[in-house]
Parts: sequence; C-alpha cells; structure tokens
Amino acid sequence: ATHLLGGEITWKCATGSNAGKYIFELRLYRQCGNNTAGLGANQTIQGPLGSISVSRTSQMDVSPKCYDNGLGPDCYVGSSNGGRASNAIEEHIYESSAYTLSGTPPTGGWEFYWTSCCRPNTPIIDNLQPQNQSYRLSAKMYPYTPPGASAPLTANTCYDNSPVFSTAPATVLCTGYSFTYNHNARDLDLDSLTYSWA
Repeated sequence: ATHLLGGEITWKCATGSNAGKYIFELRLYRQCGNNTAGLGANQTIQGPLGSISVSRTSQMDVSPKCYDNGLGPDCYVGSSNGGRASNAIEEHIYESSAYTLSGTPPTGGWEFYWTSCCRPNTPIIDNLQPQNQSYRLSAKMYPYTPPGASAPLTANTCYDNSPVFSTAPATVLCTGYSFTYNHNARDLDLDSLTYSWA
C-alpha cells in the first residue's frame, strides 16, 4: 500500500553533451502514516516506443509547516492513526537518464504513462468510485508543425519542454475558507497554457 495521492509526468530537453535528448521526470505524492510501505527507488514510465526507467532523485515531506515545529503534520513523526504523520504528504521525484525518441507523434499525440495496482480507499480519496481500481498518471506529447512547414517536426531531437507546476500541491484545505487553485503552471519555452478540470 503506497497511499498514492497523485503525481505528474513531465520532460525537458537535455543540455550539454546530451543536447537534443529528453529527460523524463515522474513526481508521485503519497500520504504518510498508517503504513510503512513506500515507493521503490526505481519506477518505469511506459511510452509509445517502450519503457523509460526513472530513478528517485528526491524524497521529502511537502506538508505545510506550522508556526511551531512541534505541531502540525510531519511525515517522519508518529506513524499510527492520530500521529503527526497521518495527514502529512510525501513527494517522490524520479528522473530518467538522457533518452532519444524516434519518429513523429500522431495527431492524437504520444501517451507516456505510469501505473500502479490500486487507488487508495477513503478517507484518502472519497470522490472516486469504484475504489481500489488501477492508478494511472499520463502525459501526452503532440506533434508540432512550424508556421510555413508542410509537415510536423520529428521528435528525434528535443525542441520543446513540457509544461510543469512550479508549486507543490496544496495538502491542507480548511472547511469554510476560500481557496484559489493556482499551482503556477509554467512553460520554459513560453508556450501558451490552457487547462480545465476533468
């Protein structure tokens, strides 16, 4: 039981001696406490051209901090129900080595995805039914045809980074208080971004 809460798959164009290749990143968020099972040091992203191995580069508590360090959620203090770890959130970041893609994405895009066996039960997730079904994160890479060109560019050379979120997700929201959802989506290439609730 990993107590997964969500995550993201992104990619960036490598620089230096690996210029033109892709570096994929997988971010996974999990609830701390209630179990000691964690996420492994290595994960696999599936893609249209095969598997992409990613290795953990970071693991940290991203819970909000209280005015008093002895209060509030803490992933590494108290692991049982009611302990400080019960409502804490841990972020795991995985990264691939430089990777080459070959070909051109179709009109519908190439899908990159990561799966796990099970979604958490309540109280972690109470608005998705049925529970205990497969867990899947995905991202799509679409073709790009430059102005004046007759065909889309191939993905053999990385020319476009995916958008990313600059802010970790909000983990504590209080009933009865207003909250503005803005986790600072940004794009290194200054592409325009649109998003909507699914």
